[in-house]
Amino acid sequence: MAILSALSISPDLPVMSVKELAAKLGEPQTKLYRHVRQLEEAGLIRVAATRMVSGIQEQRYQACQRDVRLSPTMLRENMGEAEVAIQALLDEFRDGVLAATLRESEERPVFFLSEKTLAPATATELRRRLKEIDDWMDELPEDPDGVPVNLMMGLYADAPQA
Repeated sequence: MAILSALSISPDLPVMSVKELAAKLGEPQTKLYRHVRQLEEAGLIRVAATRMVSGIQEQRYQACQRDVRLSPTMLRENMGEAEVAIQALLDEFRDGVLAATLRESEERPVFFLSEKTLAPATATELRRRLKEIDDWMDELPEDPDGVPVNLMMGLYADAPQA
């Protein structure tokens, strides 16, 4: 998730080598090669360019899309990996919030946390409305002179209490 995030941080989907990714993520290059290969095999990233560096051909990677959605089936069947993926997403969002908090700006991060017991139909309607916001965000055109916005939404329902 950290690799995908690094390759999806701007509207133009940056192109980076494994060496550049390692420097950005603070990880050793050797640790990333296997993960980059897995992401490429899964079709989540692609080789976007190659160049010669000190007589060695270097591959530069780019994300294939801006958004990644984790299916409930994948989460259930791979609980350990799912936990790591969710933690990486939360860590990335936390780091962005902290960086935004330190910047001098009128626009400070805002959070909403709600906990209610809802009728099943109301919970379904809430999910539909959140999906509408997500779809709307996906449809908005990128504005090169605009303000970068990061939005994280989550919804889960606890099992009914016995």
